[in-house]
Amino acid sequence: MKNLFLCILSSILFISGCTGYNVNKSQLQHSVPTETKTDSRHSTQKQPPISISSQSSIAVFYASNKEDPDLMSPEKTYPLEIKVEGNSEREVAEKAISMLIEGPNEKEKKSGYYTTLPSETKLQSITIDEKKIVVDFNKAINDGGGSCEMMQRRSQIENTLKSLPGAGNKKIIISVDGDNEKVLQP
Repeated sequence: MKNLFLCILSSILFISGCTGYNVNKSQLQHSVPTETKTDSRHSTQKQPPISISSQSSIAVFYASNKEDPDLMSPEKTYPLEIKVEGNSEREVAEKAISMLIEGPNEKEKKSGYYTTLPSETKLQSITIDEKKIVVDFNKAINDGGGSCEMMQRRSQIENTLKSLPGAGNKKIIISVDGDNEKVLQP
């Protein structure tokens, strides 16, 4: 039933005009793409404090016209494993979000990866506690794009933040100027 619903939803979104990509033109240094698996099990145990080394491996998630050329699964984004410098969860999270906004490097672009976040997007704050990660952007995150692109933006942000060391089952809250009600709506 769930698969049927997703198939119908994807078809409706495709027919309604899920086209057009907002590709940013900056370069970053990433490693070769790898598969990332996430653990969807929920735990009621309190998680121990996260140990962040000066360099952490995370996955930054981008859209891909190679993996999904017909944009049949706009809710899916694809990981590129990267190493980032940082001594705290917050510092690593800030760098990961900056990479999402800047977009993939030229080699990754040639492999079909792109970001759907507008280049004018600015990260305003990130707060992290035991239960949630709250990431706040300026209003540019909502600019342009239709429903498919907004789904991809949300997927890019949520999946990237979930890949952080210690993110586990933390809830991801995305907001614009402190408001999480009208964020990433077509």
